[in-house]
Amino acid sequence: MATPVLLIGAGMIAHDQILPTLFQMQREGRIGEITICSQRRRSVVRLAAAPALRRAFPDQSFTALPDERADPEAHHAELYKEALGAMPPRSVALVAVPDQLHYSVVMEALRSDQHVCCVKPLVLDVAQSEEIEHEARKRGLLIGIEYHKRFDPRSLMARKRYRRGLFGELRL
Repeated sequence: MATPVLLIGAGMIAHDQILPTLFQMQREGRIGEITICSQRRRSVVRLAAAPALRRAFPDQSFTALPDERADPEAHHAELYKEALGAMPPRSVALVAVPDQLHYSVVMEALRSDQHVCCVKPLVLDVAQSEEIEHEARKRGLLIGIEYHKRFDPRSLMARKRYRRGLFGELRL
């Protein structure tokens, strides 16, 4: 059985980078069911109805949390904890929430016995990154950092200038 993935967060990066990647990986049989958990129902509804995603992946969908019974404007700040607890152990939690929330969400995922991929930056404090490393090693879990700007044209342009020496003497 392919590994299920829980995406925590349904903002712009989920739409532009993460969900298309997950849908493609699912098409290839590399991952299983995709669940997306957001603090507000309207965010997952908007993501599910996104025209570009529907055209590119017409036969694919995800399980949305909060579900259709939820008030679209209600705030479900702790719903991700329930979603993590419902996943089979050693599935994948992909964290795409605002940076200041990364630590608490990543630690909850690790404590729920889930492998984690987090959008950059992992955390805003070195001590927190060391705690995350300790927890992951203790449980034998993987933790990775997704860097979606790697192929962004603006980042590529900056790297090209940097290599040419426009930002100093050091060259990549």
